[in-house]
Parts: sequence; C-alpha cells; structure tokens
Amino acid sequence: MRAFYDETGVEPFVYILPNGSVTSPTELGNMANELYDELFDDEAHFLLVFCDDGQGSFNCGYAVGSQAKTVMDDEAVGILADYLDRYYADMSLSEEEIFARAFEDTGERIMSKTTSPVVYVAICAAVVIVAALAYTGVKKYRASKEREAKRMQDVLNTPLESFGDSDLEDLEKKYSDTSGDD
Repeated sequence: MRAFYDETGVEPFVYILPNGSVTSPTELGNMANELYDELFDDEAHFLLVFCDDGQGSFNCGYAVGSQAKTVMDDEAVGILADYLDRYYADMSLSEEEIFARAFEDTGERIMSKTTSPVVYVAICAAVVIVAALAYTGVKKYRASKEREAKRMQDVLNTPLESFGDSDLEDLEKKYSDTSGDD
C-alpha cells in the first residue's frame, strides 16, 4: 500500500470488518464516512471499509478526503474495485497480498498517462489530408506542364506564314501594286 501512496500521494487505509457482519454497500459507505472523521484529521486519505460476505464474495464502502478526491474519483474507485475482484478470486493470495496488489496496481494505472485515441485519429486524418493535397498539387502541376508542352508544340508546328499580319500584308500589297504601275 506504500506503493499506492508513493504513486498517488493519497494515503490508503483498509478497515476490515468480521466476515458477514455487514453486507450492505450503502451501510458500509455510511460506516466509512463515520470512521473517516474518527480516524483522520486531514483530508488526504482514502478509507476502504471491507467485509467478506461469507459466501465467497465481498462488499465494501469507502470515504475519500476532499484533497484525495482529485485522485480517487469515481473512475479510480472503479479501477480499484476491479483489481479487488480480480485478486480476491485468486485463492493463492493472502488477505494482505490482495489489498497490497490491488492498491499498487490501481496506483500505477490511475497515474499512468494514456494517450487518447482521438490523438491517433487526428494524426491519421492529418496525414491523409496532406497526402491528398500533395497528390492534387502534383496532378495540377503535371496538367499545367502538359498544357504548356502542347501549346509549345502547336506554336512550333504552325507555319511561319500563318503568323503574318493582315495590315502588313495589305500595306505590302499597296506598295507592290504602286511600284508595279511605274
């Protein structure tokens, strides 16, 4: 349980009742709230009140100090409950090992940073968009080069006579007609 404290900064405390003495999770929660005020002067603890129901299962209630609530929220308590279920079913573990492992694993899990899948989706979307833009840009560039090459080919294949200026031709005719009359 020391590992949980080192990981989270929340001091865990387990209060174990005699088997089958209290089976209602609500009653255990109320008991945890009363015991919290009796046992602790600060608000940095997590108190788990645990009772084996005598039928191969257990019930528990808990109280969390106001400072500890930032770490031990509903999701963290759910994670702890999952680990308790898992280790309680392992008959090879002692009672002490059950709680030690459950708290240690909970501390590691709730304090580990997990990357949201949204980040991976956003990165993939960005890569796809960049690839699409690059493809479109290359395609437009090639089309532009092809149009330019076709225009140049058309210019080179056009006979020089077709580049004549009609005004210049009219003027040339006028002077050639007048010089021929002399």
